[in-house]
Amino acid sequence: MSSRLYYPPETATPATLATTQATARAPGTPAAAAPAASGAASEFTQKMVKMVPAELVTAYTAAVAVISDVASDKARMIAYAITFVVCLVLTPVYLNNEAEPGRPKWTHIIISTLAFPVWAYLVSGNQIMPAYYNGSIALLATILFSVVTGAIPLKK
Repeated sequence: MSSRLYYPPETATPATLATTQATARAPGTPAAAAPAASGAASEFTQKMVKMVPAELVTAYTAAVAVISDVASDKARMIAYAITFVVCLVLTPVYLNNEAEPGRPKWTHIIISTLAFPVWAYLVSGNQIMPAYYNGSIALLATILFSVVTGAIPLKK
């Protein structure tokens, strides 16, 4: 069994990546202009998606879509918070369970766990906390996170 700690996830689908890229554009940027505005950042977005287990990417994206239909603002915010915390906590748990025995894993687990909130802000910040969301800041955080974590050596 291969571990996702050392190999890219095989289940990152075009639909997942399209959702990530579509929500990564700056607020107010027309959808037609999004590829030009975020084309350079899409590489970093794809790297970020690969750091988080594909099952959690899919579950979080689906849950955010379902939660957006909740009528009560308070219930919606509670559901968003619970979904975020559950997925954040499950990231290191899932990666630890998937790690190959005897292989170094903790640096990767820490990086992937830190990647989840950056990725979540990028793809859902505009829905979850629109008053605090800025598409440019989300893309900048993604780019900087990718560059900084790319400089950290992972023992294989």
